Amino acid sequence: MAASPKDDEERAENIASDASADDGSDENGSSSPSDDDKVKHTEPAVPFSALFRFMDGLDAAMISLGLLMACVAGASQPLLIVVFGDLTGAAANIATSQVQEIMRPLVLRMVWLSVGALASWGLAFWLVPLSADRQLHKMRKAFHSAVLRQDLAFFDSRRPGEMTVLLTEGCNDVRNALANKLVEVVQAVAQLALGIVIAFVYSWELSLVMIALMPLMGLAMKFAIEAGTVGDAALGKEEYKEAGSVATEAVASVRTVASLGGEPSIVERFSARLANAQRAAIRQGTKLALSTSLLFAVMFFQYGAGFWYGGFLIADSRERALRAHPAPFGLTDVRGDHLNHSFAPHAAVVGALCNDTETAYGMESCACDIPWGSLGDDAVYLDPAPDCGCGHGKHSALGGVFSDGTGCKDVATIITAFFALLIGGFALGQVGPSFAAFSKGRLSAAVIFKVLDR
Repeated sequence: MAASPKDDEERAENIASDASADDGSDENGSSSPSDDDKVKHTEPAVPFSALFRFMDGLDAAMISLGLLMACVAGASQPLLIVVFGDLTGAAANIATSQVQEIMRPLVLRMVWLSVGALASWGLAFWLVPLSADRQLHKMRKAFHSAVLRQDLAFFDSRRPGEMTVLLTEGCNDVRNALANKLVEVVQAVAQLALGIVIAFVYSWELSLVMIALMPLMGLAMKFAIEAGTVGDAALGKEEYKEAGSVATEAVASVRTVASLGGEPSIVERFSARLANAQRAAIRQGTKLALSTSLLFAVMFFQYGAGFWYGGFLIADSRERALRAHPAPFGLTDVRGDHLNHSFAPHAAVVGALCNDTETAYGMESCACDIPWGSLGDDAVYLDPAPDCGCGHGKHSALGGVFSDGTGCKDVATIITAFFALLIGGFALGQVGPSFAAFSKGRLSAAVIFKVLDR
């Protein structure tokens, strides 16, 4: 009785599978030994401090200095936001004749910050990785010596190529945990801590509002990361791997498949795997697009809420300052209705500098904010200073730095608090991959140290 074509195809598939198994392929049909050679982390992870097993005195000094420079590098960005806020405030209230006088020290401050950031970033990412390379060299020498002194029973219980993988991939995992990832974590922690401190110093109210909105940002970021790395993304990669296994089977047993007419079955299996990968990729793209849109929507909502509340704080602080320290009589008499008062000369200056103010409240607030003691070389010093509103106490011998108790907020204050906390929040999102590298390095070190201690 002649066999049907379907039986021939099934027989061809079985023969192809057997042939690929004889060639040393795995259960998925892949002939690459890389999956079998990878380090199996069956040992419990060692403590993070154990990764510094081969550290000597010079390495300790290099790591200490490098991590100190990482802290300086992390602090440079929030400090740069402070200078940027000062520049913003100066640009909003500066007189034309004082541009160079006021801007020059602020610009020089930014230059020195950039020089310090360049030096600290460079030293941090040079010293710590250099120390990690020194420790890695000593670890590999010790591991090589430990492998050579093992007996035959040790190698009988190991997979082919396992020691080579430990010597390369395992040691590299330890090196990654001790090098750039360590620097990135320390830098991010310093940036986050100083950013939060600066934000609360400049405006604790705005900082609390921004922190309350941070869980929404974290949740949206979590969805975006998962859409790109897990779920359908992993399924698509697995389906592509299965399709490659089918192709490997067919190529490895091409004569057997061709002689038995199994090409249609191979094509069908290959196409089915690719179709699954295509559907997974479409679902992944849809989820990634939606999650990314959600992330940016939450980000812009957080920006809008922060700036709206910052504007409210500015207006409210000015109103409270005017109620506590009202403008003196005649300060805003720009039309000269009452000439017989001590602030008649001031009113002329108020009319020139605050002529675009539409309301009486706005006129008083603008008049009290005028820096009466430093109006420029072409202006006459007007005494007494009004000492009202948000300008209360800013004309004392201390320059108002320590004597201003009005609690007024301005654009510079809100900008500094907002972006300092934002920069700190961004640093928090950078530590996830570093902690993953720490876990991987601790697991690889457990397997390596077991061989060293045997």
